[in-house]
Amino acid sequence: MTRVLLKQFLVFCGVGLVNTAISAMLLVLLSELTQLHYIVVNAIGHGTALLSGFFLHKYITFRQMREGQALRQFLSFIAVFGVSYIIQLSAVAIMIEYFGIYATFAQIVGLAIMAVIAFIGNRFITFSRA
Repeated sequence: MTRVLLKQFLVFCGVGLVNTAISAMLLVLLSELTQLHYIVVNAIGHGTALLSGFFLHKYITFRQMREGQALRQFLSFIAVFGVSYIIQLSAVAIMIEYFGIYATFAQIVGLAIMAVIAFIGNRFITFSRA
């Protein structure tokens, strides 16, 4: 991995942490301060996380200032998230069910797998310079 790519990956992870903190705070606030059903709270929290993650990565991680491709990029961002989620969930299930790996450890490894796949997909597909 080149230095530039490594730096961008580290920014990607940092932005992901900030985005996770924002969505966690929103989930807690909505859960504790409203009478909304937990499914509604969950949908709002994760929907907000997808939207904020898209914009944070678009403008901070990948520095995509052009506005003409925002819809295509957003749809691609969602697709990359879906694919990376399915792959990490499969990896977690395999680690736990077939190899007997401790579930918490498998979840953490799954997060790392998802981060790498999401970075590659977003770097070379969603926010490619082409």
